Amino acid sequence: MRNLLTTILLLATLTVAAQNYSPCYKEKYAEGVSLYNIGRYSEAKAKFVAAKDCPMPNTTEANAWIGKCDTRIKDEEAARQESEAYNSCTSVSSCNEYLDKYPNGKYVAEVKQKKQELQAEDDVYNGCVSIEKCNEYLKKYPKGRYVSLVTDTKINFLEEDNTYANCTTAEKCDEYLNKYPKGRYVAEVKGKREGLREEEWRKGRDEVVLTVKDAPRPFDRVTMEIVYVEGGTFTMGCTTEQGSDCSEDEKPAHQVTVSDFWIGKTEVTQELWYEVMHTSLRDQSQKAINLYKYSEKQLLSLGVGYNYPMYYVSYMEALDFCERLNGRLRDQLPQGWYFTLPTEAEWEYAARGGKKHSKHKYAGGNNINDVAWYKGNSDGKTHPVDEYKRSNALYLAGISGNVCEWCSDWKDEYNSDPQTDPQGSSSDKYRVYRGGSFIHDARDCQVSRRLGATENYRHFYIGFRVALVRSSLEKPRRPKRK
Repeated sequence: MRNLLTTILLLATLTVAAQNYSPCYKEKYAEGVSLYNIGRYSEAKAKFVAAKDCPMPNTTEANAWIGKCDTRIKDEEAARQESEAYNSCTSVSSCNEYLDKYPNGKYVAEVKQKKQELQAEDDVYNGCVSIEKCNEYLKKYPKGRYVSLVTDTKINFLEEDNTYANCTTAEKCDEYLNKYPKGRYVAEVKGKREGLREEEWRKGRDEVVLTVKDAPRPFDRVTMEIVYVEGGTFTMGCTTEQGSDCSEDEKPAHQVTVSDFWIGKTEVTQELWYEVMHTSLRDQSQKAINLYKYSEKQLLSLGVGYNYPMYYVSYMEALDFCERLNGRLRDQLPQGWYFTLPTEAEWEYAARGGKKHSKHKYAGGNNINDVAWYKGNSDGKTHPVDEYKRSNALYLAGISGNVCEWCSDWKDEYNSDPQTDPQGSSSDKYRVYRGGSFIHDARDCQVSRRLGATENYRHFYIGFRVALVRSSLEKPRRPKRK
C-alpha cells in the first residue's frame, strides 16, 4: 500500500511539474520513474539520460533521478559482490577473505559458522597420516572436499605398507627407499637395511674364493680378502694433519659423503692377476715402453711372487681385470653389486679409516716408517702384501706405499661444494692413482696426495686394489672409457 501511495504521489508530482516540458521529456521521464519504482535502475537511468536530450527538459530534475539511480546501482553491485564472496566461501582462507572485507556484512554469522565447519574438516584431513586416520575422514565426511585425495592417499599407504612389509633383504629395503624417499618408515628401513646388509655380507663374504681350474700349482683356489667400509661423511683433500705438505691439487678441502662399499684388504696380488688375466709379471713388463722394460733378473730385484702386489698394470687393464672378475664371481655376488676400481673419494675415505677415522697423515699413522714401504725403507723393491707395516683402522694393508693404486676418476680440480658419491669429471687428460709406492718419498704416500697418468700408462710402481660397490640405474658406476 505504501509503495502504491508513493507511486501515485510521484505521478501527481510528475503531472504538475512536467506541465511546461516537451512531450518527449515527459514520456522519457515517466518511463524512468516507472522503471526506478520496480527496481530496474540501470534502465531507469538510461531513460533519464535520454530525457535530458529531449527539447525543453528539466535538467535539474533528471540529474537528481540519475543520481538516485547511480546510488541504487552501486548498492546493487556491492550486494552482488558480497553475495559472490559468500558463495565462494568454500575454504577457511576464502571465508577469512569474506570476513576481512565485510566485517559487518549480511552473511557474517553464516560465514563464521561455515568457517568452523571447514576448519574442522581440514584438521581431520591434515591428520590423515595413516590408513586408520584416512578411514576416519571418509566416515565423517563421505562427501567432503578431500574424498578423492584421501582415497588416493589411503591406496598409497596400503602400497607403502606392503612394500615395507616385504623389506626382508637389503635389496628390498633399497626398493622401499627409492620408491618412498620421504615415506613413513624411512628411518626404520634405513636401520633395517644396514643390519640386513651387514648380515648378508658377513655370512662368509669377507673372503671371495676363485676356484683355480687346471692350475699347475700346488693349490686349488685363490683367495681375495675384502673389507666392509660403512658409508659416511668426511673431509677430503688438504686437511690439518697434512700440515704444509699439501699440493695445490689437494685444495680446497671439502665435505664428501660416500655410500657403503667393500674394498680389497690388499692390492691385487700377482697370483690373483695371473688367475684372472693369464699373464705374468714378465708378460706385463714387456708391454711397457722400452725405457721401463726390465729383464727377468731385474724384475726379481723389484719383487716377484704369488703374494707380491701386481704392477706394470695400466688403468685400462685394471678395468678389464674387474670385468673378468665379475664374470668369474657372478654366482657369488648379490644382484646389483660388482667389482670395479674405487673412486678417488672411496679410496681416500678408506685410507683415512672410514667411520673409524683418526687424523693421520698416512694410512694408519703419522710415522711413515711404521705404516708404509716407501723410498726411505723399501730397499728399492716391492714387498709381499702380507709383509705389511701397521694397517689402518679398517685393517687395510699397504694402502700407503708399496705400489700406487689406480682410482676410477679423471684427475680434475676440486671445489668447495659438498658432494655425495662423487665420480669425478666425465673426461680429462689423466686418471688418478693414489698412495705412493716403494720409490716415492713420504709426501707422495699421504692419504690426500693425488697423482695421475694416462689410461694406458704402465710402470713398475703402479698396481691397484678393487672395490665392490652397489650400482643403480640413476648412478651407474662403471667408468667410461675413451
